[in-house]
Parts: sequence; C-alpha cells; structure tokens
Amino acid sequence: MTDDTGTVLWSWNSDAFGTTLANEDVDGDNTDFEFNLKFSGQYFDKESGQHYNYFRDYEPGTGRYLESDPIGLGSGEHPYNFGNVNPVSFYDLLGLATYHNFSPKEEEYMRKIVTAAVQKLRNCEDCNFSDDLKIAIKSGIESLKWAKITKVLSAGVCMVSDTMNSLVDVDMKNSKKLICGCPSVVSTMMHEIIHLGSFGNAVVNEGDKKCTKCTPSH
Repeated sequence: MTDDTGTVLWSWNSDAFGTTLANEDVDGDNTDFEFNLKFSGQYFDKESGQHYNYFRDYEPGTGRYLESDPIGLGSGEHPYNFGNVNPVSFYDLLGLATYHNFSPKEEEYMRKIVTAAVQKLRNCEDCNFSDDLKIAIKSGIESLKWAKITKVLSAGVCMVSDTMNSLVDVDMKNSKKLICGCPSVVSTMMHEIIHLGSFGNAVVNEGDKKCTKCTPSH
C-alpha cells in the first residue's frame, strides 16, 4: 500500500496460510498505517488474530476455518478446510468453497445450482440405474470436494473441473444458453457432476436419458 507520492506505507509478505503479520510502518516514521484486509474476502481482526471471511472465521495458525461449512458434510469429509488446503492455487471469497473469478452474487448463484444438482442426484440413488451410473454419481459428488468451479472470463462461461476433467458448463451471460444441451441450469450441473465421476460416455449418456434429460453432446 502506497500514498500518492509512491511511498510504501504498508506491506504484507505472507506465507501460504497467512500466519505472518503485516508491516504497518514501512517508511519508519513511527506511525502505523492500518490496513486490515488479508486473503480475498478476509478482514483481519487484531484482537482475535483471526480473519473474518464473511460466512466463517479463518484461523491462519491451523490454516482452517473455526466453523464448519454451512452445508456440513455436503461439502466433503473435511468441512473446515480452506481452499482445498492449497491456498497458493485456490481462494475462498465467502468462506464456503473453491470458486474462481465470480462476483459474490454470481458465486452465490452457482452454489445454489450445485447444491440443487447434488440433491437431485442423491434423490436418484434408488432409481433404476446401472451399477456403473450409481458409482459415477457417487464418485462425481465426492469429486466436488476438490473440483474447481471457474468463470472463464474470456468466454463468460462456467467450467467445472478436477485434476482429470475439464468440462465447460453454464453460460453466465445467459443462463438459458446451455452448451451441453440440458433443459435447465441444474440439469447441466447434474450432467457435469456425472462426468466428474465417469470417463465412459455410455454411463454419461445413461445419466442424460434417465436423470438429467440432457441431449448427449460430449
């Protein structure tokens, strides 16, 4: 942080989890410059040493949240984790999960879509599906623990990906324009979650016909 003459007033050389304190008197004039922002979406509380992250409080000493994810184990087996335990690559704007390049309003929208898609897929677990499709649904939901959901700025679309898959999803400029041919945004997300859990087109096509009602396209 600099003043209008370019003099540095404040700097923060942080480690990966934000445990270090900022230098509030870089210019050495014995006057602290208070600037309490930390990682994206976080506000530093000097009294507690914690980072207020809107929905939750982040504790840099452990690199975890003090409160569980609001959706509990629906976020995965480790609902206290921050940024998939990889804050160099991921951030958590609202204290909820790993979303990239979304405005807070867009992120809130996408979280509702993902939650609705997961719920619908879970409701389908007892449907007349093949064992392979049941496994793909379970694996796809599990994969959301480390999946990245990214708004691709150049295209204005949403991408859902894990370390193995990279799948184009919803057009954020027009939620009715669905690239993979599904009847709704939630169906699109269901389709992509099945993709996360399976490399077999036959399994995904079965899910499209019996659950998502999408027109198979990839």
